[in-house]
Amino acid sequence: MEVAEEAGVAVLAYALAAIADEGAGAGETAAALAALCDVLALSGPDLILALPSAPLAKRLPRLVAASASGDGDGDVPLLAARAMAEACEGAPQWAERFAQHGAVEALRDRLLTVDCIELAEEVGALLPSYRKPHHQHDL
Repeated sequence: MEVAEEAGVAVLAYALAAIADEGAGAGETAAALAALCDVLALSGPDLILALPSAPLAKRLPRLVAASASGDGDGDVPLLAARAMAEACEGAPQWAERFAQHGAVEALRDRLLTVDCIELAEEVGALLPSYRKPHHQHDL
């Protein structure tokens, strides 16, 4: 493993631990999200797909949603949204994982709180595209 890869893995380990810590302060969470965004922007799909998807798929939409209800720090929701975008750009399979945990609704609600009504409507239009597939036993 090259030095740059080792550094990226170390940054990812730090970022994932800090993001998972629901007791972390807004400053620490924002720093971890910024680091995660930087690594995701430079990473290929193999690294992104190797990340533990369940914790991130659950946590990032919640960080965006907390801000829509007035509970989040200003940088945290934007960085969480950016991290989702970077993950989806590098590995499109992540879009459905985030959507299954309320990412589309969280983004739409966040946009509504900052009066981006047209963009919120566009995000809301994505809902039919990213709903959980129904299984036969669900019918």
